Amino acid sequence: MIKYKILKKLEKEFGENNVFIHNESKKHNLLNRPFSHFKIVIISDKFIKKSLIIRHKKVYTLLSTIICTYNIHGISIHTYTKEEFNNIKNKNFKSPHCIKK
Repeated sequence: MIKYKILKKLEKEFGENNVFIHNESKKHNLLNRPFSHFKIVIISDKFIKKSLIIRHKKVYTLLSTIICTYNIHGISIHTYTKEEFNNIKNKNFKSPHCIKK
């Protein structure tokens, strides 16, 4: 449900087939929260001439209500123009691990 809400919100902005979401919650310490960590990859020419910070701000702004409502702990964001994405050789986008306490 949460993944679907994120997907629909981002697809509305960046287009269908340009947004990929993976629930990575199992790989983290919050086992009692099955929807706490997401990896998001977005490919859009709306990112042309936009810095990484501006790209991420756009995504966080779009998702701010969902993040707060569902208390999402972590989001790993990967944003690319179509040309940037086509030039990436290793498309294995790794997310950072949470610090274990």
